[in-house]
Amino acid sequence: MSEKVFIGWSGSNTIAEAVKIRLETKGFEGVVGGDTRKETSLFLGQSILNEIDQCHQAIFIMQLKKDGYISANTLFEFGYCLSRLDRNKIHVYYIDIPEKKVPSDLEGIWAKKLNDASQEEIENTILNVFLDNQKNIIGEENFNTILSYYNKRNALSTYSKKPFCSEYEFAKYLLFYAQAAYMHHDITEGSEHLKDFVSSQSLDNEDELFQSSLFAQAYFNIFLKKETDRENGTIYLKEKDF
Repeated sequence: MSEKVFIGWSGSNTIAEAVKIRLETKGFEGVVGGDTRKETSLFLGQSILNEIDQCHQAIFIMQLKKDGYISANTLFEFGYCLSRLDRNKIHVYYIDIPEKKVPSDLEGIWAKKLNDASQEEIENTILNVFLDNQKNIIGEENFNTILSYYNKRNALSTYSKKPFCSEYEFAKYLLFYAQAAYMHHDITEGSEHLKDFVSSQSLDNEDELFQSSLFAQAYFNIFLKKETDRENGTIYLKEKDF
């Protein structure tokens, strides 16, 4: 399952294209923005908005153009992404941009500055920081995940065709999904949806998503296989189930 990442750029798309290739080696699909756009164009084409709409994260590689400024089109794309994506899914990198050239509203926000580095060092840093950030991404607050349980339950059947987050993030989601199923008294159906999801995937036993699915199913099984001793009111699991 690959997650689409929009890659916006200002100045030159050389690094953007290289980052796209590196992302693909890690299971992501990079979408480089503005491949057909000319810097002299007065309007941002609908095609680039469509590209952003299909992505679930964004990387912005900010370099100065020949005129000494960040591309206005790239800043527009950045603003459009802010209207669609959680802030922690937007990753900004300033490359050799003096402090006075950074728009004041963006100073210190989301951005990592890369100065006096080779292109290979820049590409490595962008990839490594992006991958590291995946561990800190949770698309929604846990409370909202639980409240919107029945809508989110459908995500298990559609995730393969339209992933809305990384596999690492979805692994976290599965754990909260199991908890939400219990709170909504939907253990049986929730468990079946989880089994259908797992059977539809080609998961490696070492993947976080596979491990998470095991924990979630174990959580379901506690309630599905529990026994009740009505005489003393205790609830227990048989030894084989435990």
